[in-house]
Amino acid sequence: MQKDLCMYRGDDKTYIICAQTPDGSARPFEDGDTVYFTVRKRQSDRALVLQKIMTSFDENGAAILQIAYEDTKELYPTDYLYDVQLTDKQGKRHTIVGTNTFRLLEDQTYE
Repeated sequence: MQKDLCMYRGDDKTYIICAQTPDGSARPFEDGDTVYFTVRKRQSDRALVLQKIMTSFDENGAAILQIAYEDTKELYPTDYLYDVQLTDKQGKRHTIVGTNTFRLLEDQTYE
């Protein structure tokens, strides 16, 4: 998964999220894992702009992040901050993608 993300407000977008162990080898997600994609306006904000929680994974152990039209259609186009966290089946938390930019671009077509 690329670090900074960019999409148009109101679009449907899919991202594939994978994890690695500290030695760089693949760490497939498994039953009992929970992956969180969290977007906030600023790091100090407690309020969520968007959060997606993934608990089922594809045959390769990747999480499929699906951002739907409804998720962003009412959001103001600007730069937000996001991160991705794994809570494994033992309850331990791991940051997979640290704080990066989630850029929401203004769309011109309203349906």
